[in-house]
Order: sequence, then C-alpha cells, then structure tokens
Amino acid sequence: MSKILKFISSNQGNQGNQGNQGNLENLVKIMVQTIMVQTIKVQTIKVQTFMVQTIKVQTIMVQTINI
Repeated sequence: MSKILKFISSNQGNQGNQGNQGNLENLVKIMVQTIMVQTIKVQTIKVQTFMVQTIKVQTIMVQTINI
C-alpha cells in the first residue's frame, strides 16, 4: 500500500516538473520572439535610413547633372 502511495506521489511530482518545463519552454519562446522582433525592427530601421540616404544622394546628383 505504501509503495502504491509513493508511486502516485512521485507521478504527481513528475507532472509538476512537466508543467514547469512547459512554462520554461513558453518563456524561452517569448524571449526568442521578442529578440527576433527587436532585431527585425532594428534591421528595417537601418535599411530605411540607408535607403533614404542613398535616394537623397542619387536624386541630388541627378538634378545637378541635369541642370
């Protein structure tokens, strides 16, 4: 009888650990997503500023050559 009770309690402990693992996995996923979002934002901002700068330079060059 005591062996059965120990087995049941150990199973409940394992289920608790599995719940913790699930929470950790979700946290890691959220962290990865936020890192991904941050890097994507930074990259797009960088690309936009580079694009704007190069377009400005090109249009100024073209205008002066045309004039």
